[in-house]
Amino acid sequence: MKNFILLFMVVIFLFSETYAQNENGSPFVWGMRLGINWATITSDNKEGLEARTSGVIGAFTRHKLGENFVVQPEINYTLKGAARRIVDNNDLQFDYSLSFDFFEIPVLLKYNFGSTVNSKFKPELFVGPFLAFKLSSSLKLDDVPNSDIDITNVKSTDYGLAFGTGMGFKIDNVDLLLELRYTLSLSSFDDNVAQSDLVNGKYRVFSITTGFVIN
Repeated sequence: MKNFILLFMVVIFLFSETYAQNENGSPFVWGMRLGINWATITSDNKEGLEARTSGVIGAFTRHKLGENFVVQPEINYTLKGAARRIVDNNDLQFDYSLSFDFFEIPVLLKYNFGSTVNSKFKPELFVGPFLAFKLSSSLKLDDVPNSDIDITNVKSTDYGLAFGTGMGFKIDNVDLLLELRYTLSLSSFDDNVAQSDLVNGKYRVFSITTGFVIN
């Protein structure tokens, strides 16, 4: 919890500094993003696991490192997990969703293929690490009201790598954004493997987002 509070304070400080410095012509800019997640889980036991449709929303700042490079720290609220279908020995079928909500902080290095960072059309590639803090974790039976069950044996933090591609379209002092991103966890999320059938479970998320940057 102390680390969470410290990181939150650092991010808020960066955003406030960005706003103040941008007013004075600093190379810092800020923006927001919103999109759809297709989330799933990789595990030694993949039986019945399918992608779960969810969402992501966040804000970010950008700092120019040169003509074509920027660093982009973000704060995101993102929904991970998976859908699953299990058939028992009596051929009865059970469908349920695994839902994991996270506060996620990526720090991305972006390369822009435009002639300058401020060009009108800006395709880009990016990669970077992320650290995430679990807000909630639950299992819900499909089509069964009030069937949410808290999952307790899930680690409170996650970390991994995010990478992808995107493009921006400049209109006056605003860049409109479209982005494809893949986020993969590098550690197992289960605190008690002995009581879980998702051994070595790791989050995987493919996202399509839109957004804007105010220059």
